[in-house]
Amino acid sequence: MVEIFDELGYKKQTCKTCGQEFYSQVDRDTCGDAPCDEYEFIANPATDKPYNLYEIQKVFREFLESEGHTHVHRYPVLAKRWRDDVFLVGASIFCFQPWITSGLVKPPANPIEMAQPSIRLNDVDNVGRTGRHMTCFTMGTHTVINKEDDFIYWEDRTIELCHKFFEHIGINTEEITFIKSWWSGGGNEGPCYEVCCRGVELATLVFIQYETLENGDKKEIPIKVVDTGYGLERIAWISQGTPTAYDACFAPVVDKLKELTGVEINEDIQGRNAQIAGMMDIEDIGDLKELRQQVADSLNLSLEDYLKAAEPMEAIYIIADHTRCLAFMIADGIIPSNVKEGYLARLVLRRTIRFMKDLNMKESLADVMAIQLDFLSKFYPEIRDSEEHIMNIITLEEERYAATVKKGKSI
Repeated sequence: MVEIFDELGYKKQTCKTCGQEFYSQVDRDTCGDAPCDEYEFIANPATDKPYNLYEIQKVFREFLESEGHTHVHRYPVLAKRWRDDVFLVGASIFCFQPWITSGLVKPPANPIEMAQPSIRLNDVDNVGRTGRHMTCFTMGTHTVINKEDDFIYWEDRTIELCHKFFEHIGINTEEITFIKSWWSGGGNEGPCYEVCCRGVELATLVFIQYETLENGDKKEIPIKVVDTGYGLERIAWISQGTPTAYDACFAPVVDKLKELTGVEINEDIQGRNAQIAGMMDIEDIGDLKELRQQVADSLNLSLEDYLKAAEPMEAIYIIADHTRCLAFMIADGIIPSNVKEGYLARLVLRRTIRFMKDLNMKESLADVMAIQLDFLSKFYPEIRDSEEHIMNIITLEEERYAATVKKGKSI
């Protein structure tokens, strides 16, 4: 593993702020990740040219195909189709656990390249408010299933590909750091590297080599899996240097929502908000309150004036994010309900309606969803194929929610 770092000119160092070990091509005091380093890409893009989300997906695919990987189409976001421990796909590796990673089923290709929509709702309250949190994000991966009689590549090649990809899209590799860490999830674990640039983590390179036992111990497994996760939204973001990741990734939807509502995005506020949020570990409403106060203070605004300007902008971002999440959920077979994955879809849907009401939007949720589907279907034909089904579900759920609100008011 150290050999490839030597070949590429990376030196092992220790962060003077957090104490973590990392590798960098230049001498530096900090590891390159927040909060040790502040975001340095807003209004200062990290690449030679800007990429939108779908351009970066295309470049990622073409680069890895040129390096011997086979493209695999995304899996449904409804992980319950093939596993019983989670409802939704939260990372690309979810698609291969447990059947492929255990060796019971052959992988669809090997090595694999894929851009997988992934859904995480554990920090839904942060969406729209931090500049970076999303309910649905796209995880790029080059995944390898290594067996004893068919060992393809491991740490050195993985690190080399990561370095070459970021160099390929025009990032100065002297700004990249590889931070040593440990990963666990889905019953497996192993060492990993978090790959950072200008204060933001862009990728995680995981080397799964253990099974996590019930007592917390680990057991070495015969199949060794290279599990990489590239945050394609974040890569698009740093390539554009926009105030938020939302502006970089769903700009056409955001622009249409601004047109409908008359809300103007204040880039100074949103950019400063994202920079300060990047330095914070935001877990609850108390953290959000602290974030808001810090941003207001840094801009010499009263908290009241800051909220008056920021909250409509945040609502725009939330609606754009949530409708994208709903499009994938419903297209992939989730029906909003009061139980299990259906409850999660209904949660996202009703939050969307509430934020639309905060903006006094006259349009229906179906009207807004039509904007999102028009945007998404250009890149995901299956979304277009499911358009009638999605719109029917959205319309029905909106009617049900209105009836529930009316009943509640009468009570």
